[in-house]
Formats: sequence, C-alpha cells, structure tokens
Amino acid sequence: MRNTTSTVALAISLLLALSGCGRSGGQTAAVSQANASFPIVQLTYSDRVKNVDLRADYGYIIDWPRENEPAFYVFNKPQRARIRTSTWEGFIAEVRKIPDGCEIDEVNKCMVPFAWGMPDDKRQELERVLSEKSVKTINLGDQHIDFCSCESTRMDVLSDAAR
Repeated sequence: MRNTTSTVALAISLLLALSGCGRSGGQTAAVSQANASFPIVQLTYSDRVKNVDLRADYGYIIDWPRENEPAFYVFNKPQRARIRTSTWEGFIAEVRKIPDGCEIDEVNKCMVPFAWGMPDDKRQELERVLSEKSVKTINLGDQHIDFCSCESTRMDVLSDAAR
C-alpha cells in the first residue's frame, strides 16, 4: 500500500509541475527555471543595489507617467525575456504572445502607480485583449509584485530588447 501511495503522490507532483501555464512535457528547462531569480527592476540606494524579481511566469509594466514618451514592458520568465516597447501597439502585440489561460502580474510600485496617467480607453483595450486570451491579471497575493521605491536614488526597469 505504501508503494502505491508514494507512486500516486509522485505522479500527482509530476503532473502539477508539468501542467503550468505555457509549459509542456518537452519543456523541462522552463519548468526548472520557473523558480529561478528573474530581475525586472533594479533599485539603487546610497549604500546598495536591489533587484526586484518577477514571481509569476508573466508580467508587465505600463510606465505611462514618464516625462517623455510612455514605455511598456512585457516579462516572460519561462523564456527569460524582458521586452520594452515605446508604442502601445507594440505592447499589445507582445501581450498577445502570452499563452492563453495564463496569469500575468501587473507589476506596480507604491505611491504613484506606474500606469497613473493611462487613458481609460487604453485600460479597457488591455482588459479586452487579456479577456479574449483568458489571461487573468494578478494584483494581489504571493505572485504579485508591489514594491517600494521611495528611498531609492534611481529605478531602472530592465529589458533585454527594445521593439
């Protein structure tokens, strides 16, 4: 009986590990990297530098209140990709690449949110695109990032490529 229980527990654990969003049995490297550190923001303080890591598999930042043009970021942890685009259309195109049915974190910071100046029609368009893909936005819980940058002297959102 004990061997049967162990075998069933192992099978369930394996199924859970392989059933994650955007993963399949042939992507064991993505599964093993799922818990790896994946920095998306770097905060510089007078005495240190601190990284903010993405906890979920996918995330985004809409940096609307920038002095110049808005900047948009999409983070794909399984593929270890940090994409930056300066256009709304490019951002939506990157969001559409997120696998259907996933969860995505709308990464935020304290005080003034990244998307503070975002027009309502753009928010509605993003919500429509996510809904069409059955992608759920994470804004609470262990997978959500809401960090404080108040005491930092510099904040950099990290990206690998601009599109």
